[in-house]
Amino acid sequence: NGCTATATVSISENILPLAASIEETGKIACNGGQTSLRASVSGGKGPFQFQWNTPALQGEQPGNVPAGTHTVTVTDAAGGKTTAVFTVKQPEPVSATATAQSPASTGNSDGKARAAAKGGTSPYQYRWDNGETADLAAKLSPTAHTVTVTDANGCTATATVSISENILP
Repeated sequence: NGCTATATVSISENILPLAASIEETGKIACNGGQTSLRASVSGGKGPFQFQWNTPALQGEQPGNVPAGTHTVTVTDAAGGKTTAVFTVKQPEPVSATATAQSPASTGNSDGKARAAAKGGTSPYQYRWDNGETADLAAKLSPTAHTVTVTDANGCTATATVSISENILP
């Protein structure tokens, strides 16, 4: 019979619009700390390339990310591009102050000082160098004393106060 037929079939690819988002996979506990991010992609055609505004950040799930605004540009295999922005927040730094409230009486460890904390994440815990654990220390000897303040995330700050001795005539 010797009949032949030729046909051309065109198959197109339906590529959905490329979109990206960024999420934080952990929280920064202490001021100056770091976290991790994850870039999520929908649509487009894989594989995807991730270009962050901070050269130290690489790939889809960068770690050691400091606080600040981070941008990722995602490029797909078809040359499509999209950008996502995310701001990583951190707590304020923990700070501590200590103020003498009363001197120690002659030859005794009964001086008083009060510690105050701010920043970080409350509640705060206090630990004086003599072992007391309240914001008000009442058994301080006449010398310099240190208090360490620890916030709810384990971030710390220290303060020092000098306790004088009330020497009677």
